[in-house]
Amino acid sequence: MTNEYILEMIADIYEDHKISQFGFNLIELAKKMGIIIITYDSFPEEKIPLLTHFDEDGFSWFNPENETAEIYYNSNIKPIGRLKYTIPHEIYHIEDGHIFKMKATSEMERDAAEFSRQFYLPQALMLEYKINSVHQVMSLCGVTHTYASTLINKLEQRIKFYGTTLSPTERRIVNSFKKNREILLNN
Repeated sequence: MTNEYILEMIADIYEDHKISQFGFNLIELAKKMGIIIITYDSFPEEKIPLLTHFDEDGFSWFNPENETAEIYYNSNIKPIGRLKYTIPHEIYHIEDGHIFKMKATSEMERDAAEFSRQFYLPQALMLEYKINSVHQVMSLCGVTHTYASTLINKLEQRIKFYGTTLSPTERRIVNSFKKNREILLNN
């Protein structure tokens, strides 16, 4: 998929679910999206090694019994801030229909990774609110140093090669965030 497709998906979610704050609760958002969230430690102790062997952080799938998307995640993963990458990664797989495929391709994984990097703190919001340091990202979002560094590095690369002009879809993300923030502050 193109970066624009990923940004459109993010803009749709920000608008539909009225995202209005930095560091929003990803698990609550997933639940609002109709996704069932299940922790690895809700299984019997002897099954947890099977889950972590399948994927240390988490995975998603479509449950045909109740016809819903489900995200399984390891709530004991260290550092816990890694979940702020894992949950969006799985949301992307669900939203893009990957959970109906037998196996994720490298392209699907690459797109899910890009979605994860953009979703929790889109570059458009980083530019609009002048968030340009690892410390700011960590403080605002409670993410790991590695994740924050990746976001800052990606932002610096974007500025170097493409500048700071926002695309129409990025402008949608910013406008939705600001509008939702204003509504939240006025209630």
